[in-house]
Amino acid sequence: MTQWGAVTTLETLPSLGLEPVCLEVEDLPVLAEQGERRSLTAGIRGLYQTCHMFDLTIVVGRQRFPAHRAVLASLSRRCCDKVQQALQAADVSTETATAAGADLGVPPPAAAAAQPEAPVGVAVASTSTVPAASASATSSFCRPELHLEGIEDPEAVRILLDVVYGLADDYTARRLASSDDANKDVLRLARQLDLPFLEAMAAQKMVQDLSSANVVSRLATCRDFELREVYSAIEQELVENKSALQEVSNAADVLQHPELLQSLLVMTASVHRPVSSYVAPKPTGGVKRAAEEQTGAAKQMEKSRKVMTARAAGA
Repeated sequence: MTQWGAVTTLETLPSLGLEPVCLEVEDLPVLAEQGERRSLTAGIRGLYQTCHMFDLTIVVGRQRFPAHRAVLASLSRRCCDKVQQALQAADVSTETATAAGADLGVPPPAAAAAQPEAPVGVAVASTSTVPAASASATSSFCRPELHLEGIEDPEAVRILLDVVYGLADDYTARRLASSDDANKDVLRLARQLDLPFLEAMAAQKMVQDLSSANVVSRLATCRDFELREVYSAIEQELVENKSALQEVSNAADVLQHPELLQSLLVMTASVHRPVSSYVAPKPTGGVKRAAEEQTGAAKQMEKSRKVMTARAAGA
């Protein structure tokens, strides 16, 4: 008998089956667009193009190029050492400027850094009451500077940055240098910072727009930077072109490179050597008779040697 309010339990629970039931959602609501994904390279290139987050300045002559320390330091070990040297020099300059600015009432770099940075190209009115005489002290509180020794053409640094930040592909980069002098500085920069890819691009530039007017200077550049393969290719092309070779031989600038001139003469002699038409004369009667007599004497000596050997063996 079942009483109202009594709790009863089942001995076995009902089973829903062992296989899962598939569910399909057909009317999916429109999700908000998340935007285009950007890689690290694209992000750094965007910072460079928008002039943001610069923390290093490359100085060539009177030209200054902002850059990022991490980007340059990642190129090679030598680049990393150069960046570290620039940071150490900046620390020394900051300490010196801080000591000098304390006497003039200049706020420390931390106070200056607390102020918001103005956008590039926008002038900000100064609210400081620092006298004009302390301008040299405040100018020291800036980003570290990387000075490149031996580089005279700023175009070489611009080419480096365009290639590193991905603004120029390999084909375009080989045509960026507007002059041979700029291309020489690109080679110097590649050697100074140990950048083989930049040296390869500059080497490819050596064979572009080549003519009898610039072939001597480019051969000299190849010798100075030990670009042996490029030198051999240019020299071979020059020697095989008789018109260009004649024009170069009559030019005055080739006399300024005696080693180059000597190499061209040797190469020309080996390439344009005339075919010899000399025919050896047939031996005359006297020569033939002398050869026969010499052969007979040799045979007689060999016969005598055998006889003496036999006698010695019998004894």
